[in-house]
Amino acid sequence: MGSSTKLQVGPSPMARRYWACAPPTCLMEASWQRSFASPHKQPQFEPRRTPPMDEKGRLVCCVNGSSHSARAVELSCLLAPVLGLELTFALVNQTRPASGHSDIRSWSDEEARHILDTCLTYARAKGLRKAYAKKIEAAGISTAILEYAHEQKVLHIVVGTGNPPFIGRLLMGSVSEAIVARAPCSVTIAR
Repeated sequence: MGSSTKLQVGPSPMARRYWACAPPTCLMEASWQRSFASPHKQPQFEPRRTPPMDEKGRLVCCVNGSSHSARAVELSCLLAPVLGLELTFALVNQTRPASGHSDIRSWSDEEARHILDTCLTYARAKGLRKAYAKKIEAAGISTAILEYAHEQKVLHIVVGTGNPPFIGRLLMGSVSEAIVARAPCSVTIAR
């Protein structure tokens, strides 16, 4: 009984470093394997499949020029290099029908270009050389983002959200909630 052994409780330092940068979906889909041969042996962490080196994954950041969107841009600029994904900023210029006239858009072409250029400038200032911009015109914002994510085989989506009042959420619905509920990939919500 002279020697004392210190048991480490919880994940190893390497696993903690991985958890700090991994998207939540990776943690939920991870599997733990325990070896009961030795009580001192740490569990082995096996993350989900990542794309092969010749296949570059894509992270899409949904932007609209709001302060919540700015937080999503900041977070996506941090996540993209850590996850090894190319970054695309997607702006959905929502269209509404106007009887007898062309559709009414949320932003003019100049306003949409300015929002996307601001995002690209920020990404390049943070050291991301491969950042792209995509303007999508559609009636439904969440549907357009989800269709784009499916077509482009996006691996991760970052979207900003505010705290809409309860009545506003009941009447309009939340874009971020719709994306989280139906996304074909993992989603990070930036607040």
